[in-house]
Amino acid sequence: MRNGILLVFVLAACSANDFTESTRTTNSNELSTRATLTGNAPPWAKSSNFKAPASNADWVGVRVYLDWQNPDEAASLAAAVSDPSSAQYGQFLTPQQFRQRFAPAQASVQAVQQWLTSQGFNVVYTPQNNLYVSAEGTVAQASAALGVSFATYAVEGLTLRAPTSDPSVPASLGGIVSSVVGLDQTAQLVHLHIAKDPDAPPTPGFRNAQPCGAYWGEKLATNLPNPYGGGALPFAPCGYTPDQVKGGYGISGYDGSGQTVAIIDAYASPTIQQDLDQWSANRGLPSTKITQVVAPGTYHHPEAGLKQDPQGWYGEETLDVEAVHGMAPGAKIVYVGAPNNFQDLDAAMVHVVDRGLAQIVTNSYGFNTELLPSGFIKPFESILIQAAAQGIGVYFSSGDNSDESVVQGYITTDWPASSPWVTAVGGTSIAIGANNTYLFETGWGTRRSRWTDALVTSATARPA
Repeated sequence: MRNGILLVFVLAACSANDFTESTRTTNSNELSTRATLTGNAPPWAKSSNFKAPASNADWVGVRVYLDWQNPDEAASLAAAVSDPSSAQYGQFLTPQQFRQRFAPAQASVQAVQQWLTSQGFNVVYTPQNNLYVSAEGTVAQASAALGVSFATYAVEGLTLRAPTSDPSVPASLGGIVSSVVGLDQTAQLVHLHIAKDPDAPPTPGFRNAQPCGAYWGEKLATNLPNPYGGGALPFAPCGYTPDQVKGGYGISGYDGSGQTVAIIDAYASPTIQQDLDQWSANRGLPSTKITQVVAPGTYHHPEAGLKQDPQGWYGEETLDVEAVHGMAPGAKIVYVGAPNNFQDLDAAMVHVVDRGLAQIVTNSYGFNTELLPSGFIKPFESILIQAAAQGIGVYFSSGDNSDESVVQGYITTDWPASSPWVTAVGGTSIAIGANNTYLFETGWGTRRSRWTDALVTSATARPA
C-alpha cells in the first residue's frame, strides 16, 4: 500500500499525458506476473479529459465478478429454452438448478475473498449464485491490490474517478475473476428514462396543457392554420388511461393475475404506497400492497463530488409502479431499490434473478453505450443469461434520447436495451382513438420543425 501512496504523490505534479504514461511504465514489470482485466477502464478515462489524481483516501465499493462455469453452455441453454423452435423451449431452470450447473465454485469464491481481505478490503457480501464478491476499501487499497493508479476526469459535465488503465489481479486469480465493478464511477452517468428535470422535486402529476383531448382527434385546432397542409391538426391527448392503452394494444382481457413484476430503481419514494392507492382510486382500480426490498450488500455511501439524486428517482419509481399496476392490476409488485445511484443497480438485478423474486423485471433506466467499459457490460450480461435460463423476462426502456445521434454524432443504441438477452420497450407515441382503438404509432424522432408565421423550417437534430 505504501508504494501505491508514493506513486500518487509523485504523479501529482505530472501533466495528464505524463500521468498516464508514467503509470503504465511503473506497472509494466508487475503486470508481467499478473492477469490484466481487459476492458475495465472506461473509454472516457483518457488524457484529454484528465483533471487530477484521485484522492488516495476516497472510499471505493467494488464487486469482483466471477464468470459462470461453462459460460458458453449457460448461454446456449438460455437461448434454447427461450426459442419456440427448440425442443428445450420452456424447460426453464429453478435458481437452485442454475446454481448447481453454472455457479462459480466455492473454492474460487474463497480465493477471491481471501485475496481481498489480505489487501485490506472489508469483504461484505456474496450472493447465493457466487457471481460476485462485494468489498469495501480505499483508493489506496484498490491501487495497491489491482496494480493501477486512479485519476479524475471531466465527462458530461461531471468529474468522475476511474483507473488510468486496465487493472490486474494475481495470476492465480486470472482464470477466476472476469471484471471489477465500482473502480470507476460510470454508473453516475445512468439516464432516467423520464422526460423531466432530475433536480426537480416530485410533481403532483404529469399533465398536458389545455386544450387537450380525451383521445386522439377528439379536439381539433380548427381556428389555427395547418402549416403542413390538409385539415385541422388535433390537439394532443390529455393522457391515456390504463383501459385506453390496454385497448389500443389489444390486451383488455388480461390483468396480470398470477404474475409478479419486479421494478428496479434507485432509492425509494417515501410516499409510494399512498400515491399508488390514490392513483388507483382515481381510476377505479383496486390498489395492491407493494413489497419493497433492498439487495443485500449494498449501502448508501455518499461519494465525494458526486450528486445524490433521490428526488429524480422518486418520480421514476412512481411512474413505473403506476404503469405496471395500470396494465396488470392483478399482478404483485416487488420494488427493489438500490440505495444509491452509482453502481448498485447490478446488485439489485442479481438479487431479483438469483432469488427468483419475479417472473418479469422492468427497468426504466439505461446508459449511453459508448461510455460504458466492457468490464461493466459483461457481468451484467451474465445476470441476464441466468434470468433467461430461469424464464424471467427482463425489459428495459429504450431511452429518451432517440438514436443518440445528437449526443454522439452518429446513431447508436442505449444499453442494456441493446442486449440480446432483454426486450427493449418504448420510444414510441401511440394514437388511440374513440372506443380505445389503435390508430397509429410513431417513433420518437430526433428532429423538430419550427413554425414562424406561415413559414415552416426544419431545425437541427435534438433529443426527443
